[in-house]
Amino acid sequence: MRKKGTKNKFYSAEFKINVIMDVRENHLGYNEAERKYSLPHSRIQKWERIYLEEGAEGLMKERRGRACKTSGTRKGRPPKLDKKVEEDLIAENQRLRMEIEYLKKTECLSSCGRARGRQKALIISELRQKYPLKDLLALSGLARSTYYYYLGHQNIDKYE
Repeated sequence: MRKKGTKNKFYSAEFKINVIMDVRENHLGYNEAERKYSLPHSRIQKWERIYLEEGAEGLMKERRGRACKTSGTRKGRPPKLDKKVEEDLIAENQRLRMEIEYLKKTECLSSCGRARGRQKALIISELRQKYPLKDLLALSGLARSTYYYYLGHQNIDKYE
């Protein structure tokens, strides 16, 4: 226990990262690091666990305090999501971004509000660098063969 009236020590995120990197790069044991930095080895272990689970950003979060009894809000680190749930959310976020970008381009290119096949192929070829072709084709409702047909016959105009 700490003596009454002493201040809590605050360690910056840079210091924590430096300690963890020194331990990992120089293969220091917790006892060696404890002597070198004058820190309890349990604190070094805790920092290393946080670093391995959350990366350097995890060491920058404020973790002090208790949960509020009345509102139930927790201070400190939010609970981790399941990997599968997190991957699904990231994929959905990317799909929604793709959809918004596609709709913006469709609105700009077509005056009547609906894009024709050639316009859809043009939009898809612009967005292809950012998003997978399969997803873009599914969003636009254009068949793969139709897309490649319009790519091959882009500059042909029968009235010239």
